[in-house]
Amino acid sequence: MNRSQEKKLSMYLVVEKGLENTDEQIIQLVPRYKFYCDTLKDHITKIQVFREKQEVNNTGTALLKATLKEKVITTALKISRKITAYAIDMENFELQQVVGYTKTKLNESADTILRERC
Repeated sequence: MNRSQEKKLSMYLVVEKGLENTDEQIIQLVPRYKFYCDTLKDHITKIQVFREKQEVNNTGTALLKATLKEKVITTALKISRKITAYAIDMENFELQQVVGYTKTKLNESADTILRERC
């Protein structure tokens, strides 16, 4: 969740707490109070569940993505070295230029560009 969403959730929680502590005589005067109070509690629960899923998924996805990226780069560099050796042996300078990426260059590449380079 972004900062704005966190602030809104905090505000909802404060309102909910305030309503719980409000005198029953005042609450009875508010039309459809129970409906609105239940709706607020339901939305708070949904937001909290969504936030938990969002945090778990991002962490797992980022870790998996980093692991896969490292494997792809390592494999690509192994193949690149072999192709470079072949290109040097055959005096094919054009091929040598195409596969001459460094690990740093591949690490700094965006995902879509990395795929093309590998």
